[in-house]
Amino acid sequence: MLRSLVGSEMCIRDRYDDALALAAQYGAVVEAVSGNRPLFDIQASLVDPALSQAGFGPHRDRPFGPAEGTATPRSFRGRKGKFAEMPKFCTCWIGLSEAMPDNGCMYVLPRAADHGYSEGDMLSVSGPNAVAPHKWGLRQSPTGNPIWSPNQNQAFASVRAVPCHSGDAMVISHRVLHWGSQGRPESELGPRISLTCSLAKPSFEQPFVQDVGVLGQSLEARLALAAAQTLSYEDQASRSMTIDPEKREVYERLCRSFDGFTEQYAERVSRFAPEAEGGKRRKKQRKM
Repeated sequence: MLRSLVGSEMCIRDRYDDALALAAQYGAVVEAVSGNRPLFDIQASLVDPALSQAGFGPHRDRPFGPAEGTATPRSFRGRKGKFAEMPKFCTCWIGLSEAMPDNGCMYVLPRAADHGYSEGDMLSVSGPNAVAPHKWGLRQSPTGNPIWSPNQNQAFASVRAVPCHSGDAMVISHRVLHWGSQGRPESELGPRISLTCSLAKPSFEQPFVQDVGVLGQSLEARLALAAAQTLSYEDQASRSMTIDPEKREVYERLCRSFDGFTEQYAERVSRFAPEAEGGKRRKKQRKM
């Protein structure tokens, strides 16, 4: 069953009920703690150290580019209320196999050692508010966005491995700097298999579909969502993931055939499947 959920195209496997059920089960727990709601952004992955594979390099799940300085503080809730100061976006990483340093577990940089966590990565390198050069180093994230990574001994000493057993979950905010490591080729633990789902405050980021209930009822909806996510992740992981042209055409058609995406997600999907549109927008066009 584990291998039926994963593959080289890491989102198309989400058409299976198992992935949705698992994401919903863990998502309910995370929602109760964070106040964030499932987006149904589900990704399955298999990283095999025997093939010298590794997960994504160091990145934040929601970087803000040039708007880092203003958008980052706003991506956390205020100091009052049930979910005071909680992030408006978080990711739940679920282990479907053993995930240890030996076969490539996740690593994180704690907030205390990461000045870019709450202040933003686009920090000044000159002027009265300049950051000391010995503390930071500019690098490029997997999506091409600049990241100011701590370049001091304290930061490297603070890096933490997050080993997990099958069934364990790791929940991190959108600002945690994290990455998937490369395990030893000789590891006897086998591939590291996982499922990831994201949650957000609706005003910060909308769910991907207008009616989440349709995912449990419609194979068309699940296929369209899986196809859209696969195209999106291929763009983010441009060098490590490629889709066969014939499959790409099928995925684009699936995206265009479904009118249940929220407008926010439909706009994102339209970059990969140009004619894909949200349901509300299509209904307006039909009335014209």
